[in-house]
Amino acid sequence: MTISIHGHVQYINPDDLPKNPAFTNVIVVTGPVKTIYIGGQDAVDVSGTIIGKGNIKQQAEQVLINLQAALKAGGAELEHIIRWNVHIVQGQHLEPAFEVFQ
Repeated sequence: MTISIHGHVQYINPDDLPKNPAFTNVIVVTGPVKTIYIGGQDAVDVSGTIIGKGNIKQQAEQVLINLQAALKAGGAELEHIIRWNVHIVQGQHLEPAFEVFQ
């Protein structure tokens, strides 16, 4: 038996996320299922300005704003995320960032 799976890969750089020639912010893969891959987001606004230098809570808020923009571009929302990878510089007080994510 031969199974043919047709799919489509869409590369998206939403207007409300900073542009970087090194990577695509969002990749949507559709076929039998739809999967959205989001490039690593950090505390940078659309202009490329770092938000919340020295303030992990403000940084986490900006990351969530960026994630929401990326998900929206792919047709999803925060509740659709099934896996998070969070990288934080050693020595940071994590509680303010956890408050934002909760």
